[in-house]
Amino acid sequence: MDPAVIICFVVLFGLLLLTVPIAVAISCAVFAAIWVGDLEPMLFVQKLYAAFENFPVMAIPFFLMAGSIMQRGSMAGALIRVSQSLVGHIPGGLVHVSILTCIFYGALCGSAVATLAAVGGLLVPAMKQEGYPADFAAAINATGGTLGVLIPPSITLIMYGATGGVSISDLFLATIIPGCLAGLSIMVVGGYIAWKRGYGKRSPRASWGERIAALWAAKWALLVPFLVLGGIYGGITTPTEAGVVAVVYALCAEMFITKHLTLKDVCAVVVDTVRSTAVIFFLIASSQCLGMILMQYNCHELFASWVTSVTTNPWIFLCAMMLFFLLLGCILEGGAVILVLTPFIMPVLKTLGIAPVHFGVLFIYALIIGNLTPPVGLNLFMGATIGGVSFAAICRAVVPYVLAMVAVLFILIFIPQLTLMVL
Repeated sequence: MDPAVIICFVVLFGLLLLTVPIAVAISCAVFAAIWVGDLEPMLFVQKLYAAFENFPVMAIPFFLMAGSIMQRGSMAGALIRVSQSLVGHIPGGLVHVSILTCIFYGALCGSAVATLAAVGGLLVPAMKQEGYPADFAAAINATGGTLGVLIPPSITLIMYGATGGVSISDLFLATIIPGCLAGLSIMVVGGYIAWKRGYGKRSPRASWGERIAALWAAKWALLVPFLVLGGIYGGITTPTEAGVVAVVYALCAEMFITKHLTLKDVCAVVVDTVRSTAVIFFLIASSQCLGMILMQYNCHELFASWVTSVTTNPWIFLCAMMLFFLLLGCILEGGAVILVLTPFIMPVLKTLGIAPVHFGVLFIYALIIGNLTPPVGLNLFMGATIGGVSFAAICRAVVPYVLAMVAVLFILIFIPQLTLMVL
């Protein structure tokens, strides 16, 4: 292996061990490789420019902004009332309300952290008030928050599609069934635990009139996925244009119809969006540059040759890669893994005859489980903060849901029709 590649990985993992932010660690590793390999620094500048010239990537700030608007507005609360009317009467009612609301909200914003902040911020205190233990409530909402990445529109799916040259519209369609399966598995496990341990109270079954009233009250929120996904699949808008539509619609609905958003809130939304976009774009740019360095030394060809020399069985390859991604998710941020590894994996997929859309769904599903595993699990840290529990307590409480999600992952591996049947 070339000395530039060796020093690149030494610097990268050394800085990660020192808990340096991953985008900074990747950038330092790239500069170290350029210096040792005597490469032209202008290549780095050109790659930075090319990373932001990618039109689908421009959808990210718009979906971030739409999610921030709805988080500060009334839509999250309206969705909770819809979920309560539909599943609140089932044993462990607020468990099901939390997960169903996360599915609804994930279809609005496409972000795990935004989903957890919006839904968990309202439902964790409500669950504690109804007698659910704090660690249980925090774990349920932290797990449900990850569904924001699987349910389209998803920022992570956009990153994978833009990096791998895969249709983002196809990825959005392919994640609908896996996202619902993941949500169902969490509801079954969480509902069983709540019923077995006698947590919470059962709400009276809502009448159809009450359900219709709740749906009507949430109509402005429920229209968002129809506008976004309907525009994409109807051929009216691209994913990037759909993000703009989501922002304009959410802003008009929250400011002029429901009137839950003030001018001060809009300013805060803009600040939040700029901060989040800066972090994500810095990560995208640095990861793209790292990929450029590795491809400069033909690391992608070495990886493809090594994989095909070990196995040509697509099922063994998929199982091995998913286990590898589950481990990576424990120590690295999922977006960085996608941006760095996707260019290396694409040639192998073509050789083994694996559909890039199917692999992308599995890839992202495995990495979002990393949001629930220490030491990097972002949803665990946020869930612990919202629930007022220790990090160790939420790590213990989340284990049954992680196992349920892993089981669904391997079902998706061996039944690819669950992702491809809607295409």
